[in-house]
Amino acid sequence: MGHRLVLSSIVALACSLVLSGCGSKERDQARKEAAQAKTDLAKATQTLAQTIRERDQIKEGLTNLSGELEKAKSELTTVTQARDKLQDQVNALTQQKDAAVAEAKEAKAELEAQLAKVTQLQEQYDKLQATVKELQDKLKPVR
Repeated sequence: MGHRLVLSSIVALACSLVLSGCGSKERDQARKEAAQAKTDLAKATQTLAQTIRERDQIKEGLTNLSGELEKAKSELTTVTQARDKLQDQVNALTQQKDAAVAEAKEAKAELEAQLAKVTQLQEQYDKLQATVKELQDKLKPVR
């Protein structure tokens, strides 16, 4: 679009010079303006070419970023699935641990009950032993 405007300006300027039959001073001025317009056109062309190159680089970078984004999304999905599996394993192990702790508590209570019975039996045994000793002591003089 910028090229067309500058080119149109040059053509219009050239036509006006030819049709008006300008003098040499005016012709020189018109030539200078035409040369300046050509220079401006060349600069605009270079700027446009540079802008197109930059745009293409940005497009390429965007394409690369899109690919990397898809790769990252895929990796995130894989990591999320692995995390979910590990969480399931943690939950199962936690339930097993809780069951083992409950079982250990029951076993401890049972052992404490058995220990109390053993202690009670030991006390009874000791009393019986004492009674037997008393009876033996009483029987010694009789013999």
